Amino acid sequence: MRIVLLSLLLLGGCSAIPSRYDSNESMLAVNARYAASQIACGEDTATQSIEDTKRAVDIFAMYSESKKSRDVSELVAKMKETTDGLWEKRPGSKTFCELKKRVLVKQSADIANAVMRRFK
Repeated sequence: MRIVLLSLLLLGGCSAIPSRYDSNESMLAVNARYAASQIACGEDTATQSIEDTKRAVDIFAMYSESKKSRDVSELVAKMKETTDGLWEKRPGSKTFCELKKRVLVKQSADIANAVMRRFK
């Protein structure tokens, strides 16, 4: 009986282990970070730069989900919510865009830092 309980505890604890380093995931994190930094609020290119960011985040989210990187997927899901909100209101006011951009730049930097600092 003790062996069964110990096994359940050990298996349940494995879900909390961060996923391993993945160079593809790192590049997708950098791509999302770069796209977020390039959002051109208040300019004619705002819609295109928002679309580029949304695409980069969507691809990153799909890759992490497909790879089953739960830790990264949770972080990217929050960034995807921010990007989707910006996309729905495009082009929106310059102030709204700048606030969302600031959040996206912070989220993307934090995610890139987390992804690139994982163990190999």
